[in-house]
Amino acid sequence: HQNTVANSITVQFDGCIYIYSGGKANNTTVSYMGNMYVYNGGLANSTTVINDSAYMYIYSGGTANNNKVTYNGNIYISNGGIASNTTVTNYGEIFISSGGLANSTTVDSNGYMYIYSGGTATNIIWTPCVGEIIAEEGAYVTYANTYSGVYLGSNNQQLSHANSMSNKKTNGCSMYIMSDGLVNETTVNSSGYMYVYNGGTANNTTVDYSGKMYIYS
Repeated sequence: HQNTVANSITVQFDGCIYIYSGGKANNTTVSYMGNMYVYNGGLANSTTVINDSAYMYIYSGGTANNNKVTYNGNIYISNGGIASNTTVTNYGEIFISSGGLANSTTVDSNGYMYIYSGGTATNIIWTPCVGEIIAEEGAYVTYANTYSGVYLGSNNQQLSHANSMSNKKTNGCSMYIMSDGLVNETTVNSSGYMYVYNGGTANNTTVDYSGKMYIYS
């Protein structure tokens, strides 16, 4: 129904909440095995998605504001869906599909954000090496802050930041080479990650033993 409001709902154990046009849900908790579906014209405010197998789906025309996803919870933004001011932390995950939009997302410790080709994430609030952001080629991503140089971190802590680094081994660490950053003779291994962004340079890099290297335009 139009202009229908539901407050302080808990959804869990295969329970589902469906928000249609004109419907609004405030302060909902989507917990273990719970599901929330936000459809065209629906609005979800201040939702917490928490625990394994807890899911929030935002479809075309659906909107979700001021949400938190944590402890293995998941938020999926489909084509035409919008999520604003989401906090992702403690192994929570947010996925932005082609045509989906996430505004002002905070990626905190052990939070994960995936932006697929055609997806948009603007004004991301993030500290390099604290939380993880993976954007496919063709995704549009902007950050609240400007980053430059090279960042090296481990266990969701930033260990060092410099204009350049040489002869480093990641050994399970994450390395971000941002604008004007330069790395030489780096070995990416033992589940380590290297991310090279626009304006960054990596020379003579070796990737082996489950290491991964991502190069963005």
